[in-house]
Amino acid sequence: MSEVALEIDGVDHQGWTAVEITKSMETLCGSFRLVLTSPPGKQGGLSPMNILPGVKAKVSIDGQALIDGYIDTVELAIEAERHEIRASGRDKTGDLVDCSVVNGTGEWKNLKLEALVTKLVEPFGITVKTEVDTGEAIPKFNVEQGMTVFEAVQKVCALRACLGISDESGNLVITRAGSEKSSTNIVEGENLLDGRATYDYTERFSEYVVKGQKQSKDNESADTTTKVKGVVKDANIERYRPMLLIADGQVDKAKADVRARWEAAVRRGRSRSYELTVQGWADSQGKIWKINRLLTLKAPSLGVNTELLTAEVTFTLDDGGELCKIKMLAPETYTPEPAEKISKGDTWQEDLKNLGEIEDNAS
Repeated sequence: MSEVALEIDGVDHQGWTAVEITKSMETLCGSFRLVLTSPPGKQGGLSPMNILPGVKAKVSIDGQALIDGYIDTVELAIEAERHEIRASGRDKTGDLVDCSVVNGTGEWKNLKLEALVTKLVEPFGITVKTEVDTGEAIPKFNVEQGMTVFEAVQKVCALRACLGISDESGNLVITRAGSEKSSTNIVEGENLLDGRATYDYTERFSEYVVKGQKQSKDNESADTTTKVKGVVKDANIERYRPMLLIADGQVDKAKADVRARWEAAVRRGRSRSYELTVQGWADSQGKIWKINRLLTLKAPSLGVNTELLTAEVTFTLDDGGELCKIKMLAPETYTPEPAEKISKGDTWQEDLKNLGEIEDNAS
């Protein structure tokens, strides 16, 4: 049986009878919920006096770090036959989800993405790490009044086609959809205990039309500059279902095309999801399952045999033993909105190019 430890003030507390630890690309911060149940007077050396909301806490499985943050909530319960302590919390980036941007004027100029994000999170004592090339400096970025730090980070990351996620130390990591492959695949009849596939086309459309405008040049007609349009079709949506989008800022035909491809690709990616359960918390190499990793899912009964991205992992311990629940999505689901200037060679950009045919003659 694996060992879950909650470290407070350098002391590991173990013996938890119920566990739920989640890491997700959807929520930025990792979270945990731990339960200790014991007979009255026997709490395994764990005193409720040192488990308090707001204290620093680290959570690990078999010495492998998962969460570095704070306890948010503590519940104490007394019954005739038992005492129970429930502690839940999140990693350091949880503050970015909750809190508003209040530092400075709300406007930054000529900063690279990582420098701008560092400015946003600096008051919270959170370290920013960068795994990818973030391109040129951002000429100007404004934060709307009342916007949370996480919303601002999402917005600025989208300008350079990046993602913001947290790591096991509570750092904010600027990255893109992962290309690293897991050492273990999930296969029906082998390590897949149960699974559910959802195919939902309600947010997919047959045609994506992006309209915008740009400043005209002396040799350009008014129609060329004020009637910019990009169109892409989703061949899998056979009935007529159009979506019209108005582009932000100045766009030319090429940028409108890319914006339309991005909308189609991300919506296609989100239209199929897989929720799986495997026994144990680690893969065949003894490493705990991680988000933003590619692995192949072979499950004929769910209609899938392809490489997908681990979007969320939840480690649970209850009467059913140690289980890991894994949510998988297509990699293009986490392709952020294209930047104004897209560098050549980006894998995600190539994926967008392969989606449908652009109607270059659309007016």
